[in-house]
Amino acid sequence: MTPEGQTRRLISKRPKPRSWWLLNKRYTIYMLRELTAIPLLGFVLLCLYQLIKLSAGQSSYESLLSAMSSPAWILINAFILVASILHSVTWILLMPKGLPEFIVGIRVPPAPVLFGGFATWIAVSGIIVTICIRL
Repeated sequence: MTPEGQTRRLISKRPKPRSWWLLNKRYTIYMLRELTAIPLLGFVLLCLYQLIKLSAGQSSYESLLSAMSSPAWILINAFILVASILHSVTWILLMPKGLPEFIVGIRVPPAPVLFGGFATWIAVSGIIVTICIRL
């Protein structure tokens, strides 16, 4: 209700198109990062399904492995790999924005934070690849 003698302002809101997030690069990157969670969820569910098949027996697991060697599964895994790389890179690029600007009164520049994030990512990936090659 409006007090007597005052008028109510009407605010006009234009409807946004469904592709509003494509109009700004930052929004596009944000939405792509959020959308990469879907393939990552699929990868986690696939890993859980592999564990279920593995617990069901060797023949069950081997039939799954033979099905997963098809070109369609290889393309799906390549898509999941690209999505996980995009997800990781965009999160590492966010690290300097989420950390405190000052530590013990000294301003922390973003470059060492980014270097630390990417170096850790590369080191952990290298360890995992080394373990997988030796198995």
